[in-house]
Amino acid sequence: MRAASPERAACEWKGLRGTYRGEQDYGQTHREAERKHLTNVLKMVAYHAESDLVKIVSRHYRRAGQEGRTLIQTALATAAELEVTKDAK
Repeated sequence: MRAASPERAACEWKGLRGTYRGEQDYGQTHREAERKHLTNVLKMVAYHAESDLVKIVSRHYRRAGQEGRTLIQTALATAAELEVTKDAK
């Protein structure tokens, strides 16, 4: 078995957690990828919840097609207690 060239030796894994290509830490890049995936999943869940709320509001709000998402986003961002009453128009 012959020794690896210096260029190839710099690209090999070293140790259990080791490094790849010198300074790049596999654990760090793996965590970054997981964080990005989790962020994307949470954005998707929020979008689907928002879509469901827009569908519910669209039965009662004529302009839901144009302003439905804005209405829901504003309502969710507002620090207030919203109460729907029967006599509210």
